[in-house]
Amino acid sequence: DVTKHSGKKVKAHVFDENHGKLLWDEADHLAQHGYATSTGEQVIFILDIKERKLISTFNYTNYVLPNTCRGTHAIAYSDVNKHLYVECSGGGGSLEISVMDPINPTFVKQWTDASGAFYEVPDGSYIVATNKGGNKLH
Repeated sequence: DVTKHSGKKVKAHVFDENHGKLLWDEADHLAQHGYATSTGEQVIFILDIKERKLISTFNYTNYVLPNTCRGTHAIAYSDVNKHLYVECSGGGGSLEISVMDPINPTFVKQWTDASGAFYEVPDGSYIVATNKGGNKLH
C-alpha cells in the first residue's frame, strides 16, 4: 500500500556517497528480494525487501573489461530469463546478470555497445536499453 508510510527507518549501506536505483519485481521468482545500484561502487546490492536488510553484495569487477563499469545506474529485471540488465556508469555499456538464484547472482555478459536506461515492455517479453549517444534502442 503506497498510500501509507511505514515510518520504519532503513539503514543505508553506503560505502561511498553516490546515487543509484532500486529494483524490486512482483514476480514470484524474486519473492522478497530486490537489488540496488550505485554509480560509484562496483557492486550490486542484494536486499531483503520484506525485512529491509542488506543480504550481500555482488562484485562484478572480475568479469568486466579493465577500466570499465566503475559503477552502475539503471537496472531492469526480465522474468522470462531471470536476468538483471544493469547500466554501467563511467563507460562500459551494460551488464547481464543471472538471478536464477536470487541471492547468488552469476555474471552472464558485458554488452559494451548497449548503454542507457532500461525499460521492460508492457507484456514483460523484452527489456530495452535506450542508447544515450547513438539515438538507438537495443
